[in-house]
Amino acid sequence: MLFSPQGAPRLAAAGLELRTWRHQGVGGALALVMLALFGVWAVSPPLNHPTERYNYADRGGVWASFGPGDALMPLSDRRLSPRSFAVGISRAHGHDTAVLHRGVWIAVLRRPLPSSGHMQVLMLKRNQDMATCPGAWGLVGEHSLPHEPWLATTRRALMEELGLPKSVVAAQRPLVMRGERGEASVLVRTEYTETNRRELQATALVAVVLPDDIIPLIRPDDEVAEMKWQTYGELEATLQSPARAEELCNADIAKLLRLTLDRLHENIPQQNNPREVQRVSLR
Repeated sequence: MLFSPQGAPRLAAAGLELRTWRHQGVGGALALVMLALFGVWAVSPPLNHPTERYNYADRGGVWASFGPGDALMPLSDRRLSPRSFAVGISRAHGHDTAVLHRGVWIAVLRRPLPSSGHMQVLMLKRNQDMATCPGAWGLVGEHSLPHEPWLATTRRALMEELGLPKSVVAAQRPLVMRGERGEASVLVRTEYTETNRRELQATALVAVVLPDDIIPLIRPDDEVAEMKWQTYGELEATLQSPARAEELCNADIAKLLRLTLDRLHENIPQQNNPREVQRVSLR
């Protein structure tokens, strides 16, 4: 589309301004330049999924700032420094342009079923036509918008990725599962070799326990081919089986799931009575 819905009114308003300037004797050449610049702004598409670029401590914020051994290193919010400008996600993931940005990985849980007595985690399978990790299973993920707090990103993901109503999401109490020293995120550094893309993300591991009456409202977006609920034990079995671990995107994502599962064991025991589940979901 050549013009955005907002573009035409902007250009019309700019044309009115141009006629006014001419009437008042303002130089026509200058007015035409101003209109041209305004037109570029009016019809330019927004950044695709804008996120914010960061540096970490004194290490910078590009791919070369971190090595393979830094994968899953805890990151302190206080040492994440925004670069004060947005960048599109495609560029942030580029092989030669990968930069440090923020996002969340969310363990969406439901209370124990009478048949198992164990908490269950929602797993989503990506569509085969996705550019990154087609057909792979994983948790709910979302990139943070510029200046967006972790829990705001989480709530937006529950609405956009799972189709939950805003009023329902507002009532939930997600939990950021922090590291030993209170770090809110870990570094996800991985390469998607099949698409020549890279991931360099400060990733908060978040858990949210959904009430029973909310589960039927889940409607994943069109990026999701399938969904299933798995107990902690079933996730453990996936990670311990090389064949089943291949269902995940790659070895780095398998390690991220391993860390998330460890944090779940620490924060939300797999066997909970309703009162205990309510307590941890409100932390």
